[in-house]
Amino acid sequence: MNPHAYNYLGLTYHQQRRYREALAAYRQAIAQAPDYAVAYVNLATTTEALGQTAQALTAYRQALQYNANLQAVQAKIDALSKQLGQ
Repeated sequence: MNPHAYNYLGLTYHQQRRYREALAAYRQAIAQAPDYAVAYVNLATTTEALGQTAQALTAYRQALQYNANLQAVQAKIDALSKQLGQ
C-alpha cells in the first residue's frame, strides 16, 4: 500500500474508534513518506483521543515542520502547550 492508502485506512480506524490500529496505519504512512504532514496531523489527533497529550503535541509539531501553512495545527500546538504548561 502507498502512504495515502495507509492514511485513509487510519482515518477509517479512527472513525470506528479503533485508535491503536489507526496509529499503526498512520505510522506506516509516515514510514513510507516521512514528510507527509497530514499523516502527522492524523497521528496527533488519534494520540490526543487516547489522552496522550505530550505525544500528540510532538506529532502536531512534526506536521508543522513539514507544512508551515497548517494554521489549525498551530492553534492545536498552542492549546496543548498551554494545557501542559509549556
